[in-house]
Amino acid sequence: MPSAAGRAYDVLMLGYFGFGNLGDELLASASAGFLGECGVPAERVAILSNAPAGSEARIGVSAFDRWRLAAVASAIRSSRSLLLAGGGLFQDSSSAKSAMYYWGVVRIAAALSCPVWALGQSIGPLRCAVSSFFAKNALSCCRYLAVRDKPSFDIARGFGLFPDIMPDIVMGMRFPETGKSDGRRALINARPETGEGAAVLARAALACSSVGFSLVGIAFSEEDVRALEAIRDEKSVPLGEICLVASAGDFADVAKCASVSIGMRLHFAILSVKAGIMTSMWPYDPKVAAFADEWGLTLLNSDICEKNLSDFVIMTLLTNARFQDKKKGVEFGPLVAEHFKKGLSLVLGGSTRER
Repeated sequence: MPSAAGRAYDVLMLGYFGFGNLGDELLASASAGFLGECGVPAERVAILSNAPAGSEARIGVSAFDRWRLAAVASAIRSSRSLLLAGGGLFQDSSSAKSAMYYWGVVRIAAALSCPVWALGQSIGPLRCAVSSFFAKNALSCCRYLAVRDKPSFDIARGFGLFPDIMPDIVMGMRFPETGKSDGRRALINARPETGEGAAVLARAALACSSVGFSLVGIAFSEEDVRALEAIRDEKSVPLGEICLVASAGDFADVAKCASVSIGMRLHFAILSVKAGIMTSMWPYDPKVAAFADEWGLTLLNSDICEKNLSDFVIMTLLTNARFQDKKKGVEFGPLVAEHFKKGLSLVLGGSTRER
């Protein structure tokens, strides 16, 4: 294993970081926090980022430009391990470029004798053979692999790998107390959606509005703001405000008076569940469907538009509280921490210091 004496960092984190998406930024912050709990101080952690200065300011670790090959190679040479820190990195929903990029960085790490490990991963969808190759080849390099859902586990097993299953890393974060709320506020989250998801989301939001809920748009990125504005303007959904949330604390503040959440993004669902809000999701991606199934959340589909369901029937779907008793009392922080400890032990020999 690489010597601590010769390398400045114990862990170099890689993910979709520095792009202004709250879900991914929470993964980075939470990962740095868990590494700290496991004995890896911030000065021994680095990150590859689209916006290095912003990541340094937000997370408090050294950051390198993910698009500059020289910077990537320098960061890897300076690190004892490369951690794929959560997210859906190996997928081709829009193109194979994502899978190709992360495969490339993993191969550079392998060439520079920097061991790779991966936590809280979603794998897929992988619609073309080249994406599957990139995913299989890269993940096969991992000394430790933990995925966050059963569909990803099945794909990894199909690759001949033997991953663990763990909660999403953000599930392990300490979440600000919001208190119980029976407030008549519904949180609406949208992402860019070219299919029928926007229409389904709009119909569900209108049902909430018709029975007296005030609607608040929750954006995790600037592109979410534009998606919510389109739903408001094109679908006549009366969003009272659109909040671009920048932290879990921001979300908790808005959630204090909410009792219903309707959305698309996985980490919107995760934060809503952590806040104890009844949550319904449009499953734009298998990871969202898997999380909803695990927690008993309502999965929205085109029936609420095509079958002309009444507002009452739609509200019955949206206030399905099956998830309230799911894993009641389970502390996810220690569960997530155990996977960090296991991974560190396998890549660094159980210590962050040279013996």
